[in-house]
Amino acid sequence: MTQCLNCWHVAEDSDFTENLGCCPICKDETVVEMTAAEEAQHIAENARCQNTHLLHELAKKDKDRYKALRVEL
Repeated sequence: MTQCLNCWHVAEDSDFTENLGCCPICKDETVVEMTAAEEAQHIAENARCQNTHLLHELAKKDKDRYKALRVEL
C-alpha cells in the first residue's frame, strides 16, 4: 500500500502508478510505500471504524424497535 504525505490518502500501489506516481486525490508527488506494520495498523483502524459504525446502526434500530413496541402497548 502507498500513502500520500500531503492528504494522507492510502490506496493500492496501482492507484498511484496509474497517476504517474502522484496521489489520485490531491495530485501531490509526495507518496511513500507503507511498511507492513503501518499497513496492518491502517487495516485495523478501518475495521474498528467499520465496527463502530455498525454498532451505532444496530443501536439506532433497537431504539426504533423499542419505540414501535411502546406505541403498540
